[in-house]
Amino acid sequence: MRSAFVNLCLLFYIMSPSQVGINTRNPEATLDVRQSNLVLDDIFSIKDSQGNQIFTIKNDGRVQTKGVNNSPLLFDLRGGEEGDVLAVGNTTLSYEDAGEGVIKYEIDSNKYYLSTDSAWKEINLKPLRVLVSARPQEGFTIENDLTKKFINWKILSDDYQSMDLTSGYFKAPHSGNYAFYLNITFQKSMVNANTYFETNFLTSDGKKNKCLDTYAVSSTNYPTIQCSGSFLLDKDETFYVEIFQNTGYSQTIIQEYSFFSIVEL
Repeated sequence: MRSAFVNLCLLFYIMSPSQVGINTRNPEATLDVRQSNLVLDDIFSIKDSQGNQIFTIKNDGRVQTKGVNNSPLLFDLRGGEEGDVLAVGNTTLSYEDAGEGVIKYEIDSNKYYLSTDSAWKEINLKPLRVLVSARPQEGFTIENDLTKKFINWKILSDDYQSMDLTSGYFKAPHSGNYAFYLNITFQKSMVNANTYFETNFLTSDGKKNKCLDTYAVSSTNYPTIQCSGSFLLDKDETFYVEIFQNTGYSQTIIQEYSFFSIVEL
């Protein structure tokens, strides 16, 4: 009878609402963990059977998973383990209720959205388009009756680092259609009659774009050439620029009045 009474009391204790406090006598939640007076890096720690840390809450609130050590981020999954990813789902909350800075994924449209102060705005996951802006090398000179390849470009903009400064080659970061434009102004010089500049863009698979700038009469001026075109390039395909001139004199570029650009269409 006594045993039955004890079992009944134990069952009542287990089934009764209860709160557990760690480092506190007055828990305010089902499980209330408080930081102690001891100076510890971790206030909550879970380890696997081999003693490896798999989940940690630091004393400043940072959460770290297996393989992550001393990350400055509030929540860090980058432990180098299989499955170190964060899954994003959908929500029916309005952008006002969600608040700014929330990301959701709509399965039907396969699109991600970010909540702002005015709407759910689609996140564009397309790769950044290529935009290269450069100037030719200072003092670059093309001798008469010779062809010279442009090298040592002065890069003004190139997010993909697609221009090789030494060789002068542009390498396509990904497959696409690339438009280019070259404008060159030379120092004041003599130009003979019936002469020309020939500008060639040449790809690694043999495509070629050619432009001619001709001079019917002799003169002394600032020779200028312009050339534009486009190539459909595969990823890692390259092209470069070269110029031939037969004006009868060496021609030296004025860098500040010359530029070269490549834009992915």
